[in-house]
Parts: sequence; structure tokens; C-alpha cells
Amino acid sequence: NIKHWKPETSVRVLNVQTNVQESNIRMYSESPPSWLSKEDILSMRFMADSKINSIQEVPSQHGVLLVFGRTGLDNKSIKEDICSQGHCGIIKRPLEMSEVFAFHLDRILR
Repeated sequence: NIKHWKPETSVRVLNVQTNVQESNIRMYSESPPSWLSKEDILSMRFMADSKINSIQEVPSQHGVLLVFGRTGLDNKSIKEDICSQGHCGIIKRPLEMSEVFAFHLDRILR
């Protein structure tokens, strides 16, 4: 009996509670790579383990920001503070992926 995955179609209130005991991030070595900071790992765990049920698009000079779990962000300093805490991401078009790869490659080669 094969069960097929079905995407959830209803929109719910955002829940960003994470489960500390188990994470959706998998590391297959004893320690993370040297170029991956503790803050990077915490941000990855936050994004991977949070239940994101709604996303607000906020215009930015870097592209469209995805702000997790916030609504009505009109104040620029509030947006910057939330993004500095790792609660947002940037939407990139497929043609802009070389910029993303270059950013991460630069971090690895340092």
C-alpha cells in the first residue's frame, strides 16, 4: 500500500515552535565544516524545523525578502532587526543562482 504525499492546501496561523530533540538538518560528520558558523547552523535549524504557514513578501534592495512569522512590517528598522536574527530569506530567480553559488563558494574558500 503506497501513500502519496499531498501538499497541504489550507492556510493556518504561523507556528515557529521548533522541536529541540530532533532536527530536519542532517550532518554526516562529527563536526560541521569550518566555514559553517554556529550562527549559520542555528539559522538553518530554525528555517528547517519551523512550521512556516504564511510568508510576507517585503520589498528590499537585495530582492524580495521572505519574512517568517511577521505581519505588517512597515518600519525599516524592524525589518532589518528581524532579518539580522535570521528570520528572513531572499527569493532569487533561477538566473540569479550563480550569485548564490558564488557567495557560498567564497565562504568555503576563505
